[in-house]
Amino acid sequence: MKTINICAEQPARIMIGRRGENEATQVVFDCTPFSELYGDGTAVLLAKRPQDTSAYPVTVEQDGNTVTWTVTDADTAYRGSGVCELFWYVGETLAKSVVYTTVIGKDIGETSSDPPDAFETWVEQLTALGAETQQNATDAEQSADDAAASAAEITGMSAQAETLPAGSEATASYADGVLTLGIPRGADGSGGSGARYSFTDPNGDGNIIITEVG
Repeated sequence: MKTINICAEQPARIMIGRRGENEATQVVFDCTPFSELYGDGTAVLLAKRPQDTSAYPVTVEQDGNTVTWTVTDADTAYRGSGVCELFWYVGETLAKSVVYTTVIGKDIGETSSDPPDAFETWVEQLTALGAETQQNATDAEQSADDAAASAAEITGMSAQAETLPAGSEATASYADGVLTLGIPRGADGSGGSGARYSFTDPNGDGNIIITEVG
């Protein structure tokens, strides 16, 4: 519990808590100055909350010149600025009174067990985004695995050439890590066709297309 010590003869601004707080704060008034000036007496405390039009008596505990107010949720029912007044009675005579400003701090208002539609939509968006991100990560991981497998396959690949009869179409085949190229014999019988070929695998499925480029 928070304790706020107040010299009773000095007006003060007292932050008694936030709206709805109960017995979280106690205000302790030191009434020694009253006792020294007016003699031993009895303290009475009245409070007026924000929005109230009249004051009400507050229960206090008095031990000699020390007067303690334990703030309840009734005292903090409304947020904003209010007042309280401490009276010092000697016998039946009012000897002194001091008015203090009380402050009940702001809060965010009432809570609800059902979130508003906007909140639900926001949660749904986050959930969908999380799922999409996970799928993208999975796809990226699969692509990386495929690329690694392809790279490993290419690294271990070997090539061989076969001479085909003149006038034949060039061929290419790939199996078990071996690329076999079929090269047509040149028309002059020299063993070279005099042509250049490009080999492409546009679909990445091992079906190689051979194109004569010159």
